Amino acid sequence: MVSNAGVLKGNMRLDKVFVSAVSAGALLAFACGTALSTNATPWFQTNAPGLMRTISALVFPYGLCMILLTGAELCTGSFMV
Repeated sequence: MVSNAGVLKGNMRLDKVFVSAVSAGALLAFACGTALSTNATPWFQTNAPGLMRTISALVFPYGLCMILLTGAELCTGSFMV
């Protein structure tokens, strides 16, 4: 199963790999920006810092799940395969 996925990733066209990698970067940047914006709210930092860290910890993996579900090409995922 994993070896078949590795063969498919290795035989992908270069333009498809590039577009897929750029879209994965955009999805990861969106998740990171959302996590940073929830973590940097001044009022919540003073009054409920644990809640903001929890929300931030829940938001960032959402971006990784979006990459996985869309089939985008994340470099570290390719290294694993």
